[in-house]
Amino acid sequence: MNNSELSTEQLETCTGGATWMIPAGYIIAKEGTKAICFYKELAKNLSDGKCVGAAVVAAGHSSGTIEKD
Repeated sequence: MNNSELSTEQLETCTGGATWMIPAGYIIAKEGTKAICFYKELAKNLSDGKCVGAAVVAAGHSSGTIEKD
């Protein structure tokens, strides 16, 4: 299986402290150029004051890492 995109449900299972970053970060890092966009958007979202969960989901959608429902 070559599809490494995260669904919203998969991302939601990565919860609790910083432990969600390990599986999410691994999958996102495999995406190459999408990862650069993801981390750039994540930093922007966090600096705009979004909570971590919302910032990750928004960055995932805008970078194409998370499939839209």
